[in-house]
Amino acid sequence: MTTAVEKFVKNISNPNDKTIYVLDGGQGTYLENSGINVNSQIWCSIPFTKDSFWNENEKSTERRIMEQMFKDFLNAGCNLVMTPTYQLNYSSYLTELKLKDSEKSLKQYDSLLTKIGSFTRKQTLNRDNKDILVVGSIGCYGSMILAEFTGKYGDDAANIDYYKHYKPQLDNFLQNDNIDIIGFETVPNFYELKFLLSLDSKILNKPFFIGLSTNDNQELRDGTPLSKVGELLNELKTINKLNENCILFGCNCCSFVSSSKSIHSLKESLNFYLPLISYPNSGEIYDTVTKEWYKPKDELLYAGNSNNWQVSVDKYIDDNCKVIGGCCRTTPADIKSIYEAINK
Repeated sequence: MTTAVEKFVKNISNPNDKTIYVLDGGQGTYLENSGINVNSQIWCSIPFTKDSFWNENEKSTERRIMEQMFKDFLNAGCNLVMTPTYQLNYSSYLTELKLKDSEKSLKQYDSLLTKIGSFTRKQTLNRDNKDILVVGSIGCYGSMILAEFTGKYGDDAANIDYYKHYKPQLDNFLQNDNIDIIGFETVPNFYELKFLLSLDSKILNKPFFIGLSTNDNQELRDGTPLSKVGELLNELKTINKLNENCILFGCNCCSFVSSSKSIHSLKESLNFYLPLISYPNSGEIYDTVTKEWYKPKDELLYAGNSNNWQVSVDKYIDDNCKVIGGCCRTTPADIKSIYEAINK
């Protein structure tokens, strides 16, 4: 019997299949707007570290909000939901909880990831026989050093031990039956991208995708042109070194208006079919002085207009996007607009 994951991979791998899937949106935004303080080293994962969260007999306010978040995104039309684990790398976990690296700490960390995976899966059940896939979210190295929007990893970026950053979280997600797909998110640096693409199917043996953090000039945040990224993918494909489990490739956490241009640049630079994924930010701008978000003056730059989503979704689909969702500052209303644009 074909599993939901196998069906998903089969559909997106067929360039003639018209099925488009919907990913969820800005989890951090939802939690903040609902009163949860996510201002921590591990961001959206902070509620999971509290014992009260796991008391099902007396559900905490944070647990009820988290459950409602998944419900609202799913009701908006999602086929895929992320685990709230983007910044839950092992190093940040130790820092946030003031723990020392030890075998005990690693086991506690691994246990927490397992519980989060189970919790996320539970939120997807009983959806009128609709298969919902769970994506295990893994943040880039830059998420640990606050460089996912610059890609500035220092002068020795080529020699950073990226595997040390990824391994604890990756080890869990590879063995975790509640994780269907692994999402490497917001990758801003070419050296880090090369590392991820060097992982073969013996190491990375579960379906995964890579989301790039891109600027408005169709470049990685470190300045690498997306055409060069395409060349790397073409080369790996030619020499049969592209991991067969790399089922999607694309952009996330980029500006709303430039996302379609970046996706188009990727598609045009590839000499083979690779399903793409796009989940941009809302287009809102953060004022570092007032510490507030505001809408851009030009309405065309803002995702909050459903017609803008329609235009972008049409472009994404024309450029081989098979999964479309939202990232920072996007809401269930945005996801509903995406769903409606796909199914118009």
